[in-house]
Amino acid sequence: MVEALTAPEMDGRRTGTPGGDLAARRIAEWLAAAGLTAGNGRESFFQSFVVAPGARVSAGATLQPAGGAPTMQVGRDWTPHGGSLRQRVAGEVAFVGYGIRAPDGTYDDWAGVDLRGRIALALDGAPPHLTGLRTSRLEKVIAARRAGATALLVVADRLPSLAATGAAVRLVSGTISPAAADGLLAPAGTTTARLATTIAES
Repeated sequence: MVEALTAPEMDGRRTGTPGGDLAARRIAEWLAAAGLTAGNGRESFFQSFVVAPGARVSAGATLQPAGGAPTMQVGRDWTPHGGSLRQRVAGEVAFVGYGIRAPDGTYDDWAGVDLRGRIALALDGAPPHLTGLRTSRLEKVIAARRAGATALLVVADRLPSLAATGAAVRLVSGTISPAAADGLLAPAGTTTARLATTIAES
């Protein structure tokens, strides 16, 4: 049950999201299969209620590269995560591959990387050659916090909504577009595409 409810397709199971609805249906199926009935004379395990969405990007949310580069635009270049800490952080960017480690120990993006005082930059998803390995944004944020990073930026083609990233992990985190991430990597003379190719080839 725990594995099913924490699967990536549940996307954190937040109320009002497709993942939350899927988890609710799954739990209702399990209760019915166990022979239980709904309480208070109801014919359904479901009870509707109103949730007022309150998450929004703060007016002061900024991502400013060093060296006088222009401030990145929220909603186009990047977006903070709904569960991100509201803190100001600064530091060198450290690339951490896909920001995952395989349970069997055969692959570990965090090994040997000193992230103290640094901002981790991770690619979305998992390496294509590890076909059975799946990971979520939430798992990457948790791993970055455990590794001692001051923040995590996930490189993704699509910027997620605040509601889809609302699980709080006590770390500054956000998603950044590949083009914006390439701007951060320019001083190192590389791009996210080149780094992803290197991981796949090695």
